[in-house]
Amino acid sequence: MFSQRMNSTFRWQLLSTAGITLIQVTTLVLLGRMMGFKDLGNFALLQITFRFALAAFEPGMFFSIIQQHELNEPLNKKLNFIQTRFAILTVLAFVLIFLYTQEFNAWPFAIISCLLLFTIAFGSRHHNYLILIEKQKEIAFLQILSYTIELIFIFSTISIYPALYVFSVGILLRQLIYYSMCYYLCLHFPKMESVVSFKNISINHIRPSIHNMASQILSFIQGQYDTLLILLLFGLQTLGPYNLASEFSFLLFSKINPIFSKAIFPSLSKANKQLSQLDKIILSSFTSYLYIIIPIYFFIWLHAEFILNLAYPNKASEINIFVHYFLIIALIKAINNILTTYLLSIGFSKWILHWNVLLVVSNYLICTLFLYFSIDIIIFLKFNIIYAFIFTVLGIIFLFKNISVSKIRLLNTSLQLTKFLSLLIITIYANSLLCENFYLNSLLALVSFFIILYLINHQKFVQLLQFKIS
Repeated sequence: MFSQRMNSTFRWQLLSTAGITLIQVTTLVLLGRMMGFKDLGNFALLQITFRFALAAFEPGMFFSIIQQHELNEPLNKKLNFIQTRFAILTVLAFVLIFLYTQEFNAWPFAIISCLLLFTIAFGSRHHNYLILIEKQKEIAFLQILSYTIELIFIFSTISIYPALYVFSVGILLRQLIYYSMCYYLCLHFPKMESVVSFKNISINHIRPSIHNMASQILSFIQGQYDTLLILLLFGLQTLGPYNLASEFSFLLFSKINPIFSKAIFPSLSKANKQLSQLDKIILSSFTSYLYIIIPIYFFIWLHAEFILNLAYPNKASEINIFVHYFLIIALIKAINNILTTYLLSIGFSKWILHWNVLLVVSNYLICTLFLYFSIDIIIFLKFNIIYAFIFTVLGIIFLFKNISVSKIRLLNTSLQLTKFLSLLIITIYANSLLCENFYLNSLLALVSFFIILYLINHQKFVQLLQFKIS
């Protein structure tokens, strides 16, 4: 039952993400071509605010209703009140920082940023309610529609107004439309009334939600230390291509991970609540994820230069300096992100919070040292690869220590995965040496993927053909 629900959610998220990715690739190419490096640097700062709002308020206090599968109106009001208070405090803090910098010529970005914060903080509860009542088909349609409207807006205004403002307003417009449609859709479904005691609301819901929100904020903060370092050491002129390289490299992460996370989290948290099939769901879905994410990132890493020249003919050389390192970092962080989803699903929100505190302190101590010694940017990127890898391995060890999975099954699964990845990576690399045509290489990589998967793991081959991850 849990696997069926997970697979159904996965299919709808896959459909949504496929459509959104096509739109976002178009937008990203247009963004890179229409803006100079300084404007890209300014846009990067706006995106930091947007990502902060998504990290903090998209799951937000409503994280607990999906984790606990419990909701009624008193609880909804309490969660909404706390999230509203946090949102107001965040906007006030943002305005004070903005006033302190005295960047009066950037008031439009400050206004857009505040509106984004409020839109996500107030709109996310409707999105989360749709997830709770398993309306993935409707969510997929609304996501594609809102991204399409944003793209139409960009194309219709880019020749009239400055590109920096057009792309900034486009993000705000997309979120406003999406959450408005979520709200409208929620009105057409009956309210969920759960038969539970609410004497322990603060324990069952408020604490895990606050732990998760704090973790998300800390995770966001520790994820921005590289932006701060690059800005302070090298300025906006370097931050522009650095950020574009980051956008390019993390595009797969930002698309593939939500497909898995949104399928895994509701189903696994319900399975955990009913103490059913945890080890099977986690091991099967995690290996499905690795079978997909590692080959794709390896293929993009091999052909990054061609793709960059195709997308940004005038900027490719500057971006390519960073991309080959960023792709490795993005792959490791993608795996780390999915591990966090598993741990949150099975109730480790407090442990994740403590883990993120450790990461934030470590990151900014290192950042201070790098600033003091004016470290070379390439050394910094190499350090990031080693650093991310160590913490991801620790996360894998902790996860499998806390679920009762058979050691023999775990070993057999690991051997199958290793054989598959080794053969596929060698094949993809050999294809790239024998054939220079990118499009033919893409086809050969896809065919090789399915042939080798069929030979190594027939069961997983059938699962993925049926768009199943567990």
